[in-house]
Amino acid sequence: MLDLSLDLKTALGDSKQMALKDIPQEASFSLKATFSQNIPGFKSGTSLSVGFTIFHDNQLNRPRQLHFEEKQYSQLLYSISGEMDIDLIFNLFGLKLDGKYSLLFASPHPKNSILDECVNKDLSSFPVFLNQEDLINLPEHQVLSFTIDRGAELTMDFSWSNVLTRSISGISGLGIDPKTLVLDIKPSLSLAFKYAISDSQMLLAKKSQMGHLELALTRADQIQKVANAGVKVSLNFSDNKHFEELLQDTGNKVIEAILGTKLSQLNNFLKDSNQKKENLKKQVWYPIFGKLVDLDKLEIPDIRKELEKVKDNIITKIQSAIHKNTELALRYEYRKVESQSELLHFQLPAPKVPDYHSSLVNLKLGKILEDFKTNKLSQDLFFHYLNQNTLTVKRSLGLGLTLFDKNLFSVSGKKSFHKTVSQNLVGQKSIHYQIGSGYMGELGNWSSEWFSENTCAMEGFSISPRFNDATFGQYLSQSSGGRIRNIADLENHLDTGVIWGSIMPEERAELAKTHFETLRNKVIEVQNTILIAGEGYFSFLSQLATLIKRNPAHLNGILAESLASALPYLPEIEFRRDISKRSQAYKMAFVHLLQHASPSDHAMTNAIAQNILEIGPINKENQAHADMEKRKLPGMFLEILSQNRDIKQKWTRIGTFYERFFDALSNNLEIEGNFEKLEKDLREIPSASLHSRALGALMHYFAKNNPSISSHTIRSTEIIVAGEKNIVLSVI
Repeated sequence: MLDLSLDLKTALGDSKQMALKDIPQEASFSLKATFSQNIPGFKSGTSLSVGFTIFHDNQLNRPRQLHFEEKQYSQLLYSISGEMDIDLIFNLFGLKLDGKYSLLFASPHPKNSILDECVNKDLSSFPVFLNQEDLINLPEHQVLSFTIDRGAELTMDFSWSNVLTRSISGISGLGIDPKTLVLDIKPSLSLAFKYAISDSQMLLAKKSQMGHLELALTRADQIQKVANAGVKVSLNFSDNKHFEELLQDTGNKVIEAILGTKLSQLNNFLKDSNQKKENLKKQVWYPIFGKLVDLDKLEIPDIRKELEKVKDNIITKIQSAIHKNTELALRYEYRKVESQSELLHFQLPAPKVPDYHSSLVNLKLGKILEDFKTNKLSQDLFFHYLNQNTLTVKRSLGLGLTLFDKNLFSVSGKKSFHKTVSQNLVGQKSIHYQIGSGYMGELGNWSSEWFSENTCAMEGFSISPRFNDATFGQYLSQSSGGRIRNIADLENHLDTGVIWGSIMPEERAELAKTHFETLRNKVIEVQNTILIAGEGYFSFLSQLATLIKRNPAHLNGILAESLASALPYLPEIEFRRDISKRSQAYKMAFVHLLQHASPSDHAMTNAIAQNILEIGPINKENQAHADMEKRKLPGMFLEILSQNRDIKQKWTRIGTFYERFFDALSNNLEIEGNFEKLEKDLREIPSASLHSRALGALMHYFAKNNPSISSHTIRSTEIIVAGEKNIVLSVI
C-alpha cells in the first residue's frame, strides 16, 4: 500500500496547481510518501514500511551557531525511514528493526541555483551539490549548511507467562469447600534488548574577510545498548461455580447481619400480596434499611428491587476486594551509552579549497587536523577543536510487593558511572569521572531516598610526554597558544601575565634578547611534577581517599590507572566530595595508592609524590633547617639541601618567613604582604631543588579559606633546557 500526501502553503495565494519549478521562494511545502507491505508467512499485521519526506521552507531562521550572521534561508530535507516488526515462535519472541537516513541542505536568499537543481531536477544530484566553485564563489557573509543524519535500531523482546490453578487446602474446617476458593498463580518472565546506533555530520560554510572561508565541521556518533529483565508472580482468586455460590451466600449473610432478620423471611414478607406499607414501618428492619434506601417514597415491589440491588452491590464489592491483584515483582535494567563528538572550526583560504575538497564534502577531519598539528596550515586559521568521548552506564535493581492493589513495599538500588574524555588539537586531555550510587524505598506511606555522587576531574594532561622531544621554542609556542613566535612576542608575553619563577623581573628582558635565539632550538625535558588545582591540598587528599574508600573494587583501579598516566605529564587534578574527614589518614591512603597501583616505570614519580605528601604544615617552632630535620624531612630534599649551601641558607630564610606567614594567618593581618615576600624568595630558588613543590602544596593548604591568599597560590611547571649550561625555568 502506498500513501502519498502533499501539503503546500504559500503567502501568495493558492498555488496547489503549480509545478514544482514554479513554486515561489516564499512558499513552504512538504511531500510525504509511505509504502508498507505485509510479509507473507508471518502473523497478520507484520509489515515492512519505507517512507520519505521532502520538505522546503524558507520561513525559518538559521540557528545561532558559531557566530554566523543570522539570515533567513531555504532548506530541503530528504528523508528515508523504514521499520519492520516480526512476531516469532507463537508470539513469544518479537523482533523490530528501525532505520533512517536524512539530508538537510540550507542556503540563504536570493534564490539559489543549487537548491533549484535539487528540487526541480533530480534528487540524485543532491549529494554532489558542494563542488569547489560553490564554496569559492559563495557570496560574502552568506551561509551554506549540509547535514546528514543516519540511524538504525534493533529491538528484541521475549515474554512468557503461564497460569497455574491451585485449590486452597486447610479451609474445610471453616465450613468452606476447598473447591470453592481456587488461586490462579501467574508467573511471567520478560526480556528486552535494544541496540541502537546513530551518527550525524554537519558542515557550515561562510565567506569571511580576505576571501577566506569560515568552516565548521561536526560529527557525532552514538551507540546505545539497553537490557531489561523482569520476573513477576501474580495471585488472583479464580472465578468458578462454587465461588459464585459462595459470594451469593456471603452477600445474603451480610444483608441479614445488617437488617437483623433472615433474608428468606424478609422476601416472603415482601411477596405477600395483602401486605400493607403501614405494616412495613412496624418491622425492626425497616428503619435500618431506611438508612440505606429512602423507603418512604417506594412501593413494596420497588422495595424488593432495591433489596436485590443492595445485595448485588455488596457482592460486587466483596468480589472486587477478593480479585484485587497481589503481585511480587523483581526487575533489572542495564543501560550503556557510548558517544563521540568532534568539532573543528577554522578558516581556509579559497585557493586551498581544492586541496581539501574531498575531505570537506565527506566530512573527514583527519587530513585537516594533521595539517594544523604540523603547521602546514597556519595557526591563525584555527579557531577551535574538540574531540570528546563519553561513556555512561546505569544499572538498577528493584523488588516490590503489591497486596490487593496496595503497594506494601518496594525497594530499588541504582548505580551510575559517567566518564568524559576530551582532547584538544595539541593532544592535551581532560578526564571527568562521576560515579553514583543510591537507593529508594517505600513501606506503606513511608518513603526514603538517598543518592551520592563522587566526582573526579583531571584537566590538561597529555597521555604521552608531550615535550620530551620538543624544543624550547616549540614549547613556548604551544604553551602560549601560538602567541610566542619571536623575541617581541616573548617580551610581551612575559610582561602580560606569565611569570617565570627563576627569572626576576629585571632579568626578563635580558633573557628574551640574549638567550631566546640560543634556547629556542634546544631540546627540553619536562620535570615530573604534581600540579594541584582546587580548594586546597589536604582537601584534595581527603576527597580522593573518600572516593577510594567508597568504591574500593571498581574506582580504585580507574583512579590508579588515570593517576599513573597523568602525574608524569603536567596534570591538574581536582577531586570533589562534600565530606570532611581526618586528613592524615587520607594522606596515607593516597600514598598507598601511588605505591601499589602505579606501574613500575613511574617509581620516581611515586617517590616524589610521597615525599611531598609527607611534608605537613610548618609550625612556628620550625624556623630553621635543624628544626625541619627533626620533623623527618624526606631524604630526597635533605640530600639536595646538604649539597647546595645557597639553597640551605634560603631554606632557613623561608622558615623565618613561614613563621611570619603563619602569624599573619592567625591574626589575619598583613597577609598579602608576607605572602608576597615568601613567594619572592621561592622564585630565587632553582626549581630543580623540588622542595619548592612541597611549599607550593602547603600554600594551597594555608590559602584555601582565604581568597586574598588563594589568588597568589603557586602553580608550577618545570622545564629543564639542555645546553652547555643547564637553565631551569619554573612557570609560577
